[in-house]
Amino acid sequence: IDENYIFDNILFFSLDIDKKDIKLIKKLSKIKNIKLILAVGEHPLYQIKNFESYLKYFDHIFSTYKVNSKYHKTINSFIFKEIPSFEVSYSNIHSQDATIICSNLHSFVKSNYPFRKHLINVLSSIDQINFQWYGKGWNIFSDKYNLRTKIRYFKSFLLSFPKLNNNALNKYKGEIKDKTILNNYKFNLSIENYSWPKGWFTEKFYEPLIYGCLPIYIGPQIPSEYKINNKSYNDLIINKNDSHKILNLILKYKDYKIKETRNLAAKIRKEFNLTIKNSNFNTNLYRSLKKILESY
Repeated sequence: IDENYIFDNILFFSLDIDKKDIKLIKKLSKIKNIKLILAVGEHPLYQIKNFESYLKYFDHIFSTYKVNSKYHKTINSFIFKEIPSFEVSYSNIHSQDATIICSNLHSFVKSNYPFRKHLINVLSSIDQINFQWYGKGWNIFSDKYNLRTKIRYFKSFLLSFPKLNNNALNKYKGEIKDKTILNNYKFNLSIENYSWPKGWFTEKFYEPLIYGCLPIYIGPQIPSEYKINNKSYNDLIINKNDSHKILNLILKYKDYKIKETRNLAAKIRKEFNLTIKNSNFNTNLYRSLKKILESY
């Protein structure tokens, strides 16, 4: 970050806090004409060590979770006025049934990483389902990685189970720069890294809807503010590691054309946005942040 450039501005916005930002944040907090704003995306449990001790440096804090500080509660930590739409013409693409985008990660605490690999193995071995998957760190000898990163992914490769079978390795399509690839798929397996704590969720929950793709979501219980009265939508929220239920859901829609699944995704997105817009809850980071910025 060019610090000289930052010091000429009046506002510094951060989504979560990284170790490398702490020194700069402390510097900026001492300058009277610069306001610091923090949006808490990841749950406080997953933030850096002593996370809450750094909250005092910020003038405004937006969080979907209760933090040990004065904050603006929102149900969305990302700057969306509503869930946007970013779809390409389905007539120009070859559609597939399902995909997952995940990195080669390992954790010594209970996580969903093993279940992701299990699903990749299962879906890759079923001929009736057109399945491909993407993600970082699976080609551990790639020239893209420095030595430290290679060692990290290699350790994950050695320690994590189950191992990927040959079918899964053949269905791997490499790394991607952005999520527009979801335009090609009817379903995305949206599996959180962890299924705890309660009420915690990330953009995995609604991101596929941006691209006209239906998310099959597995994670903690979704907060009630995000519930909508749509049977198809509720069927997509599984919230448990049930591979049979996921397979049955994909097979249920397998004969749908991608135009039909996109129309369903668009309908869910529209209902979802309408529910949030009409909610009496202090809903949205976009609206709350806009109000604060106007006061400056």
